[in-house]
Amino acid sequence: MKNEQKKPATTRNQSKNWQNRFFDNFLFEMKKAGMKPDEICNFVWKPFTNNELKITGSERDLDFSKVQLSPGEIKSRLEGLVSSDFNSEEFFKNQKLVIVILPGFTHHTLKYPAFIAQKELLKGPLDVVELSLSKDGNSTVEKFRHKGGGVKLVYAAYPRSNASAGIILEPLFNILEQSKSLKHWVLEEGYKIIFLGYSYGAPLGLELLAAMN
Repeated sequence: MKNEQKKPATTRNQSKNWQNRFFDNFLFEMKKAGMKPDEICNFVWKPFTNNELKITGSERDLDFSKVQLSPGEIKSRLEGLVSSDFNSEEFFKNQKLVIVILPGFTHHTLKYPAFIAQKELLKGPLDVVELSLSKDGNSTVEKFRHKGGGVKLVYAAYPRSNASAGIILEPLFNILEQSKSLKHWVLEEGYKIIFLGYSYGAPLGLELLAAMN
């Protein structure tokens, strides 16, 4: 008999709470962009916890019907949203944060790298900068794509993106350690660093932090 460990109820509740908050904010942004409920249905699932879906065994769910939404459900959810006076522009203008984005496995092979090519980032309060190694590997090249004066969005374009973590970690560390802007923001202006890993970038971030420690 398997000794299965279940997550505490408080952990499951916290997870569901965060999902609902993200879900509601996502709906709000899509509505603000002019999308109708039937269009929104193509982009969202119902918030759910892992134990609400069966993904293994003979009784597993073979489709996503349990988490699909109807236009009526979307409409009802939108009507129940409480309006907020939260100003995201002011928030990102005043927070002393550096968000280091570690992209995924194919970021050098795609025509448009994730995040950094989005036109929405090139307006508003963010400073958007791409960091990469120089050809000789002895310095970091900093390419500012936008200067909004607020939160710093740093895209770490590490080399050999389709290699193993062991090959990537040292040049990735060098990119960050040799960045003059990064040192200035953190050491002189008191900014805090947040690592945001996308896809393969998530385990890379964990490996990098573990190696640094």
